[in-house]
Amino acid sequence: MISRLILFAAFWTFLAGREPALLAGPPVSQGSRPASDRTFLNIVREDKESRQLGPYRLNLVKSYNADGAMIRLLITYSPYRFYWNQAFTDSRYVRNSDPLGPRPDWEVFRLDQENAWEWESARDLTFAAAYRAELTPFRFDPWDRLRLLDWAVKEYLKMYTFPEFLARSRVYFARTVGNYERQNPRKVKLSQGHAPVSESRSKETREYRIFKELLAPDGNFFTPSSRYDPTIASYFSRPDFLSRLPREIPRQVNVQEPLTRPVLLVVHASTAFDEDKTAARGIDEKIKAFKARKLPVIYLMEPCYESDWFWYPKDRNPDYAVYSAGGEHNLPLATGDVTIVGGFFGDYDCHHGCHFKALADSISRHFLRTKTSLNIHLPFNAIYFFDQDTRDREGFLNRTTTDQAFVDTVHHSYLCYDPGDRLGCNSGYYTGEITLRDYTFNYHVEGRFIASFGKGARKVNFHLSRD
Repeated sequence: MISRLILFAAFWTFLAGREPALLAGPPVSQGSRPASDRTFLNIVREDKESRQLGPYRLNLVKSYNADGAMIRLLITYSPYRFYWNQAFTDSRYVRNSDPLGPRPDWEVFRLDQENAWEWESARDLTFAAAYRAELTPFRFDPWDRLRLLDWAVKEYLKMYTFPEFLARSRVYFARTVGNYERQNPRKVKLSQGHAPVSESRSKETREYRIFKELLAPDGNFFTPSSRYDPTIASYFSRPDFLSRLPREIPRQVNVQEPLTRPVLLVVHASTAFDEDKTAARGIDEKIKAFKARKLPVIYLMEPCYESDWFWYPKDRNPDYAVYSAGGEHNLPLATGDVTIVGGFFGDYDCHHGCHFKALADSISRHFLRTKTSLNIHLPFNAIYFFDQDTRDREGFLNRTTTDQAFVDTVHHSYLCYDPGDRLGCNSGYYTGEITLRDYTFNYHVEGRFIASFGKGARKVNFHLSRD
């Protein structure tokens, strides 16, 4: 027995001295890689690059083999904002007492649970202060992390780094894709067809699509965004551009103090969505009017710093600027009067416009606090639509559509539709069910009552106007 213990201790002593990694688990990917790894990749040269991109400090290490191919790219930058801004772990909805009785669909809903599958391959980034990814043309999986890059860094890499990577190492990328296609014919087929969501979202399938996209002659994986403003492109090449960027608008996750006075919500007033600024004049007028009355103005803004560059309202000093990826909010509305501008307007075919989400959440937040009716003002010169629907907006603004016809269109086509007994296609998914058995929707145009739908105790008065 003693001899066995001695042998066992000797064995573990040997392991501890010979290979600590066997005891400690896989090494943490920080700093330089082991020399053996450099030998395996046949690295003969490394170039280092460091750049300041607005608030981001980007560091790149490019590793080359004897053939001149870039066979490893190490990307690090800080601060890392994407995760915290896109999927903050604070509850989207706070469970308060429902004045009209408990409802199971008012449960707490967490963004991190909704987006959990997005982070399956990047758990280290969940609360990271810095982003890190190590890319090679031999493995798919690290490339999946590029979905989680902050926008400015992603655009810089698309313009300057990725094209070089591909040009120098295309043969290695192609070889990796070919090997995968031979070994995984079923997954390749899934990536090309209409696979079930659970399978089409699999990590390997997404990664394979990335490689196929970057190798496609007409692919846009390495192409700057189509919405990329030419003036911002100069940001990456002109040192003085930083001084001319719009001031960053400070944001916060939650507004804690109850909002007891009429409030203006400005939803994604950005050329990233409203490229022609169709709602800009109306939005500026509303902001000016609310500020003149010293009423709160709240911007629901995209979660990234770069969205400030596209934000078009002239006033850059709101009372609050809140993170909102899709118009959702948990504002403590203790007022019966809300004006909502911006876009996109409406919810149909299960495609939720951000303006609609803000509207639905305003209803749910209000009735969590009170039984009194809610007035929602919709000035359509300050609201933008999807391109294919602008004719409805223009018809109302130009008075070529009657008020009755426009109300019918808004109710049946944009807010409620077949079977027409609830708000939105699937509003319960993000705000709790808002049904016409519990609510009454009253529509007014320019102060004139037009129509009413539903017979519920909770009353919402929609006030439609042209300005």
